[in-house]
Amino acid sequence: MASIVLLTGVAKGNQTTTMQLTSGARVVLANYGSLKATEFMLFCSQFKAGLYDHFYGTFDVLVITTSLKDFTQQIRKEKASIIERRLKERREAERRERENDNRLLTYEEYLAIKNKSDSK
Repeated sequence: MASIVLLTGVAKGNQTTTMQLTSGARVVLANYGSLKATEFMLFCSQFKAGLYDHFYGTFDVLVITTSLKDFTQQIRKEKASIIERRLKERREAERRERENDNRLLTYEEYLAIKNKSDSK
């Protein structure tokens, strides 16, 4: 519920009751309980900064949940982008490693090349 209290401070002329806060906290927890605490803190900061929808005079859980929906979609996209970048970097490292492996010679190959050059 403390997290909802953080967000209600954004509403102007806020006359939010404890029952509204409790109800709002339950809705948020039921639908977005999988968010890490740090992710929720980031959301609160961005919400207060005006990056998402805002209250029009009174506290409204719908404004918070709609904004949380947008936030979680953004977080998913960013995580997917990070995962894709890491996979791409890993594939590139594996490709470079394979190229380096192709340039290595076994001892037998070395001897064969050495014998050819010595016989000239």
